Parts: sequence; structure tokens; C-alpha cells
Amino acid sequence: MLEPLGFIFHKADAPGYGVYSFLRPWKAGWNQGIALQAGVRSRAFSVELGVVRKNFWRSSPFDDMGPWRKFGLRKNLGEIAHESDPSVNFDWIAYHDPAGLEEALRQALEQALEHGPAVWARFGKRLLESD
Repeated sequence: MLEPLGFIFHKADAPGYGVYSFLRPWKAGWNQGIALQAGVRSRAFSVELGVVRKNFWRSSPFDDMGPWRKFGLRKNLGEIAHESDPSVNFDWIAYHDPAGLEEALRQALEQALEHGPAVWARFGKRLLESD
């Protein structure tokens, strides 16, 4: 679903979590990205959108963490969706079985691709201005 759009899969080293990012080269060494984070013992995952350098997903601060942006910016998809539709309220997305995981991932990635261009443009502008 993401690779045909130019995203490349990366697995990040994150003890206690599985962090998987899909990065697409953008401008000036920055990458547009979608990341999935899964708890080791839970049947849930979260999705984040961001603009990062290399595969520094876990090192990049969240959107509201002040001026330190050496590695990029990222934000949880639930927060992004809530901004445009206050009835949406999720952080971790639960599933119960492999079929449920597949459907939840499909829906989450579709939402990420829907919201991605605006988020990447906003974050990218901020990061290019601070370079």
C-alpha cells in the first residue's frame, strides 16, 4: 500500500516496542514518514505522521515539544484526526485477531495518507525555516 507511493520500510530499534516506519525522501535531507508503533504485550498499535532525518523516528520530538528539531517532528494520527473531527478520539488502535489487525492497519494507513500531505507540508515548512 505504501511502497508504490515511494515509501521505504524501516524497522527502528526501540526496546519494549516494535517501531516500523515508512519513509519517503523529501527535501534537503528530510523524509516524509508514517510510523507504526506496537506494544510488545498488547494487541494495539499507534500511528504517527512526521518529517524526519534518516530513520530517527524515535529521536524526533513531538510537534509541541519546543524548538529542538534536529531529527524532525512527528504527531499521533489520533490527534491529527481529532483536529478535523472532534468526535474522533483514539491513541492506540486495538485489534483482536490477525484479520482484525489487517483491517485496522488498512484503515489507519488510509487515514494517514489522507492527512499526510497537510501534516508533511506544515512540519516541512517549520523544519526548513529552522535549518
